[in-house]
Formats: sequence, structure tokens, C-alpha cells
Amino acid sequence: MKQLRSNSRPLSEALDYDHLSAEVTRYEKTLLLDQLGCQLIGSTVDWNQTAYRFITENKSDGAATVVNYGNKVPVDDAVFVNGTFAQGCELDDYYDQGGGHQVPPVCRSPWP
Repeated sequence: MKQLRSNSRPLSEALDYDHLSAEVTRYEKTLLLDQLGCQLIGSTVDWNQTAYRFITENKSDGAATVVNYGNKVPVDDAVFVNGTFAQGCELDDYYDQGGGHQVPPVCRSPWP
């Protein structure tokens, strides 16, 4: 995890949203909303509760938030649970006309 942070830090520090076009920013926000929607739906289904319970029963006092529940857990555990929620809602498994749900890269928020 430490290596990942050190490798991605130059990218996130150099990223200046003022230099992105309005089209790119709008699309990025759409992807973020899509991802959040998938996470919210996935947080309500029974088959994702195992991952949620495991993390929240064994981890606490982190800096990141579990979507829909508000538990504070370490960042890597929040990524695991929230990612499980997103994939676990299965919205992209029955609609073949779309490109699935794009996962935006984890970096600084585009909103101040």
C-alpha cells in the first residue's frame, strides 16, 4: 500500500482540474455519480453484507467511509467494501447495450 501511495502521489499532486476541459470534467462527474449509485444499490443487497460485516467488525478508526453506512475504516478496507458494493449490484450483467460501469480512478476529488 505504501508503494502504491508513493507511485501515485506525483500524478495526484500534478493534477490540476482547472486544466481539464468542461467536457472531461462533466464526464468525470457522470462516472463518479454512476459509481456512487452502484455502490448505494449494492450496499443494500444481502450477498454484500458478508464483506461489510467482516470489515466493520474487525476494523475501525480509519480515515475512509463505507458508503451508505458511514463507518470509518482504513482506506484499503473502504475500497474493498465499497468496490464490493459497486460490483455486487450487478447492474451491468444484464444490459448488453452499454459499456458497463466505469470505475473512476481513485484520486483527489474534482470538487473543491
